[in-house]
Amino acid sequence: MKIKVDILVRHKTCYCFVKINNMKRSLILSTFCFVFMISKSQMDFSVSGIYSSPLDQFCINDYNEGWGAKFGLGYTFLTDQNWGIEVGGNWLISNNGWRKATLDFGDYTLRNNFYNWQIKGNIVFEQGLFKHYFGANIGRARYFTTEYLGFNATQEDGSTYFDDVLYKQRVFQFGAQFGTYIRINDIVSFDLGMSVLKSPETVKYINFESYSFDGETINYEEPSTSPFILTISAGIRINLSEFEISEPSCGNGYSSNSSYNEYDYSEPRCKRSSPSSSRRSSWYSNRSSSSSSSSSSSGSSSSSSSSSKKSTPKLYKNGKTPVKYE
Repeated sequence: MKIKVDILVRHKTCYCFVKINNMKRSLILSTFCFVFMISKSQMDFSVSGIYSSPLDQFCINDYNEGWGAKFGLGYTFLTDQNWGIEVGGNWLISNNGWRKATLDFGDYTLRNNFYNWQIKGNIVFEQGLFKHYFGANIGRARYFTTEYLGFNATQEDGSTYFDDVLYKQRVFQFGAQFGTYIRINDIVSFDLGMSVLKSPETVKYINFESYSFDGETINYEEPSTSPFILTISAGIRINLSEFEISEPSCGNGYSSNSSYNEYDYSEPRCKRSSPSSSRRSSWYSNRSSSSSSSSSSSGSSSSSSSSSKKSTPKLYKNGKTPVKYE
């Protein structure tokens, strides 16, 4: 009985090992086939405006809609069959809700924002002027809420405004996207797309639907929810592979393509000071700078000691309402 079990286990182990080897062999073969089928490749830079809207619980808990921008860099590989892959990255920034209150000593503004850095991978299909794509993305996002107070008059420390971050969270975020590139010419294309972004972690923000200001007191709710966002983007995509970078040439008869022996020494390419003169000049400059710094160190030390005694001004609040800055 033990022999049968041992043989059965060994048989399953060998079968799994053969199966894994076959999968690796198939993956390598598919990769080589795809590489040999590539007919063209290009690098692209894109810039788009985006509209973002919360979904599911993020919408129920009143995270606001917003507007922002998206910047992308990608590399596309196409086969003879007009399909291929695109790999690259995107950076999104969006402002999702704000409110401003006029206080006795300035205008006070609150904003919800988020950044998203993501790595993307797309499957691309080309049909005439259109390139349709769909794929997935993964990256990090930063959700944060800022406050800004523009003073009516310059404060004692010389400041004209105060700004700070009330709360911020960095979270893992993933999603999917699809869209279409519409070719205008060999360099420029329209970029129309849509994506869904989600995070399993929670973030804190201001619910601006609950925001209230009666002329004296500011109040609002601060929920914590997992981000789930829909984005719609429209912009342009520039084919960087169409730009040629020419090698610089010098006006003194020297070019980067010429050999060392062909260089015309009658006109030096650049004026260079001798090492000894450069060392002497640097020594004199360092000596003069050290003497000037030593003379000013006594005055700066006394001023720094007096300034260190002064406390940094702070924004004081009554609840959530700024009342003074001192």
